Amino acid sequence: FERLVVPRDLGYDDILPRDQAEEKGPLTAGAQNLMALYDSLKMCKFALMAGVDLDTMATWTNQVTGWDLTPGEMLQIGERIHNLRRLYNLRLGISFADDTLPARILMQPRGEGSGGDLVPPLGRMIADYYVARGWAPDGRPTAEKLRALGLEAEGAEVGIGL
Repeated sequence: FERLVVPRDLGYDDILPRDQAEEKGPLTAGAQNLMALYDSLKMCKFALMAGVDLDTMATWTNQVTGWDLTPGEMLQIGERIHNLRRLYNLRLGISFADDTLPARILMQPRGEGSGGDLVPPLGRMIADYYVARGWAPDGRPTAEKLRALGLEAEGAEVGIGL
């Protein structure tokens, strides 16, 4: 696979080259939000490959629950879930220092295959990811982000003042 397939629900109309660092922060954040939604709905992620989009997920969820959620609200639920996971991990002592990959991936080209010579610029990619998430440079959700998601009390528990 030379290119990474991305769901149109995340605002991408085309696939991104694997070796392209730009736009991977917002893409990763969006994909994590979507996967958190799949997990919380107990849906098989292969449904994504079968063409199940957010409109369909919202329709199914609304029919089962009687709610009236839009696809955008569904993605925000996924974003809340991911931020809650981050707050939980922060409370357990996980920090930005843990947002890394093994040294062999960061420093050693593998020499074969489609990504054989690719060594990712992880520092820049993580910084872009934190910006896309609305997190501080140290990987902590900002007070503004938590307020926007209605998670103020949870942020206070890990020392994020409002």
